[in-house]
Amino acid sequence: MLQSAGAAPGRLFFSETHVVCRDREDWIITPRPDSEPAETPEILVSVVPYTPGFVFTAGGRTLYVDAALARGPFTLRPWKQGDLFFPLGMNGKRKKISDLLIDRKMPLPEKRNVQVLLDAGGEIVWVVGIRADHRFRVRPHTKQVAVITLRKPPGPDAPGNV
Repeated sequence: MLQSAGAAPGRLFFSETHVVCRDREDWIITPRPDSEPAETPEILVSVVPYTPGFVFTAGGRTLYVDAALARGPFTLRPWKQGDLFFPLGMNGKRKKISDLLIDRKMPLPEKRNVQVLLDAGGEIVWVVGIRADHRFRVRPHTKQVAVITLRKPPGPDAPGNV
């Protein structure tokens, strides 16, 4: 590991329980990914009228889009190399998700957990918790807003679960 200290970032080292990643300036130690897949969050969607003065609540697990443009059912999947979207605020210019993550200087272990939300047409609507797609934004002429919230599924000890 020490011999790779001057090498390019991204080098991985594995033990039985952890993974060590050489990042730009740091070493990042994370538990080894479980062989069990992570639980997929529930996708909750409500459609509400859009009126002047509509209040958007900040939060990394909620997205607001024009309900006429982003149509469900919505699905989640891990991002893949080559995925493209049109980041909000870039005036319709497309960008690779891999470039977005590099620009954010996101460490490799975190990149592996990034998911995208797809609409019924398979278009990327949201790089979850990071950036919405410009094409589905709420505009002044929007009539209805789809409020999309991701919620962790209730655990076995949650009320109502037996």
